[in-house]
Amino acid sequence: KDQWMKIKGVEHVSAVSGSFIDNNWPWQLAYQGSNFQVVSGIAVDTDFLSTMGMTLKEGRNFFADTVKDDNREVILNETAVRSLGIPKPVIGSRIFSPVNPKSGKATYLNIVGVVKDFHFSSLKNEIGSFMFQPVGLKKWVFMVQLDGVGISETIGSLKSVWDANIPS
Repeated sequence: KDQWMKIKGVEHVSAVSGSFIDNNWPWQLAYQGSNFQVVSGIAVDTDFLSTMGMTLKEGRNFFADTVKDDNREVILNETAVRSLGIPKPVIGSRIFSPVNPKSGKATYLNIVGVVKDFHFSSLKNEIGSFMFQPVGLKKWVFMVQLDGVGISETIGSLKSVWDANIPS
């Protein structure tokens, strides 16, 4: 990621757990006694919001030192806040998932931010509920924003860095 940022034409790079368009995880989540709702989600790093041009409506992004697998912070979109019935102030509220049969415990998640709604499926579909978690060690996909100048050369340089660092 750091090496890619040095390439001419690369504006932003973000590590994520998968494509938020078609490879997101469905979670069942609830807020204090409300019914569980399905919320799609992916894990992202601290550069994701800027890479994708997303706007925080309230709260904050993840901190670099809290991006780890056991972190329980989340950023929701506006639709998720409404569908879960979370009252203001949203920031600092906690949501939870159902009890895990193996551990016998629910997972509690602390809301640190809310992003403006965005489409993550067909533009024909209504905007659904979405959640971001810190990516931690699960860096399966990289999203790269280019400046649009010399794209072929930039992509060639990105591939060269990839090939030098990721064995086939």
